[in-house]
This record gives sequence, C-alpha cells and structure tokens, in this order.
Amino acid sequence: MNPRQKTNIGGEYEHLLEKGVEVRLDGNPRGMHHKVILIDDRIVVTWSYNFSNNARTRNDENTLIVHSVEVVALYREEFERVWGEANGSPE
Repeated sequence: MNPRQKTNIGGEYEHLLEKGVEVRLDGNPRGMHHKVILIDDRIVVTWSYNFSNNARTRNDENTLIVHSVEVVALYREEFERVWGEANGSPE
C-alpha cells in the first residue's frame, strides 16, 4: 500500500490490519498505482479506485474481471516483484 494511504482519512490501512490482512507499505519513491486482486490463480480483478471511502461512495470508478490463467501469471509475477521490494517485511 502506498505509505500516504496509511494515514489518509477514509483509507483502509487500519481496517485491513484489524481484519488480519498482511499489509506492506510500498518502498517506491514514486507513487505505486497497482490495484489488483488475484483469485485462485485463475482470475484477475483490477480497477481504477483506491481502497477509500470516497472510492466506494462518491467517485465514478471501473472494475475489470479477467478469467485467464495466462494473465494471472503475468500479474502474479509483478505482484511477487513488488511484494518482495515492499520494505522487506510485513507491517
């Protein structure tokens, strides 16, 4: 997660931690813009919004759901790269 989102009013950082989700803060000096969920190595869900209250209730956003093992593999490779670089350990 982008470190700025950690303290963003309406952000989901604390909520995710409370629910037991392992969250790592992005170490990239530029803003990370990845928004993706991988499901069962078969489905990619990607979208335009950040995890925020405004995204859920006020903004016009989009969501794309892709059912493709090949596409999941590409996203997983990028996820593993970013996850490994994200400050080296879970929050």
